[in-house]
Amino acid sequence: MKLLNKLATKWLQNAVIVIAALVLVGCGSSSLSYEPWTDLSNHFNLDAIEVSGYQARFNSYDISQGRAPYVSPLLDDREYFVTVLGTNVVLRSQPKVSAATKIGTVNTGDVLTTRGSSVYFNDKYWNYVYVSSGRSAGRYGYVCTDYIIEQEKYKVVREYVFTSRSNMSIKTESKYLNAIGDILLKLNVNRSLKNLLVELHDTARWHQHDIVTFRITDINSRQNNSLLAVVQFAQGTNDYVVLGVVPGSHIYDVSPMPNGSYDIHFSIE
Repeated sequence: MKLLNKLATKWLQNAVIVIAALVLVGCGSSSLSYEPWTDLSNHFNLDAIEVSGYQARFNSYDISQGRAPYVSPLLDDREYFVTVLGTNVVLRSQPKVSAATKIGTVNTGDVLTTRGSSVYFNDKYWNYVYVSSGRSAGRYGYVCTDYIIEQEKYKVVREYVFTSRSNMSIKTESKYLNAIGDILLKLNVNRSLKNLLVELHDTARWHQHDIVTFRITDINSRQNNSLLAVVQFAQGTNDYVVLGVVPGSHIYDVSPMPNGSYDIHFSIE
């Protein structure tokens, strides 16, 4: 009888350990995966996401700690083909906002060639460009980099964002279009040719930053078919930091932390 009691006690102890382990797994580290999307684990650690049922949370510092920073790129001194994002963007003789420096205008879709690296002046970055198409074709001058996008980015924005299904258009702020174009390129959508719906999901303002969320959905996929991309913009500039690109369907809370990071709560389904 004592032996049976000992065996029963041992079985009960083991059962409690197993149940506790299952609870920890269910509420602990994430089992989320980028599959079948392009793997972005060099930028974000999905194991740092806490999952409980269909709800999840990540901290913008924890998810990117020890990973390659994902920030807005600047054009270097190589020649680039770029495209304009904006209406009546001023072409200037100098990188300075003044009536005397205006020599023409360019518009969304006009193609330019950059001639040298960006110049920082009057709180803005400027590029010296040659205008290849549009009403100012054949002219040289400076254009604020807030209104230009690398041609490869523009192609994916035109194909996946400027559609009747998206809630974004050529009238969307150029900094948002630049950021989502960069994210789509990272996901190699121009190679995988996914049938995508790209939406501006949510915006919020905290202190000196705008937090913007995009949702990217692969309509042809039945499993793990949407990603949430959370981007932080410094107010008054087009500079951005991608805080996280994670599998999910809806952001329902963004909370600033004392260390400058953000806790981001979202739904998986």
